[in-house]
Amino acid sequence: MYTGFTKENAFAAFLATNKACGHCLECCESKCHINISQDILTRLSQTGSRRVSDIVPADILDVMRGLPIVEGRVDKFKVLSAFDTVSKACDDCSLEKHGPLCGINLTLTALGTLLYGPSFQTEKDKLMESAQ
Repeated sequence: MYTGFTKENAFAAFLATNKACGHCLECCESKCHINISQDILTRLSQTGSRRVSDIVPADILDVMRGLPIVEGRVDKFKVLSAFDTVSKACDDCSLEKHGPLCGINLTLTALGTLLYGPSFQTEKDKLMESAQ
């Protein structure tokens, strides 16, 4: 059971995301939603900090939404499992701790975009947008 963001939860999310990786004939690295997620989750599990503004560009959400989604490249069930794991870490955090450069939010957006398309937004992003 998750009780908020921890290094351990970030590592569990990394492991779930890692299971969705490995289906490509050639690694696309920075052009891959899974790889971006793994890089961010690695950082979160090492530092215990949700903020990743020092390792990602300010326009990372737009970059992720613009990456190509190639059918058959990933196992959607494994991506969905990873998405659910990351969602639990996000759900347990308060809206006050949420932000566009929160690593959990970025990971959810990367995986959500891969699953649901480039218009995907996390529920907390929608709430923040409607409050403005």
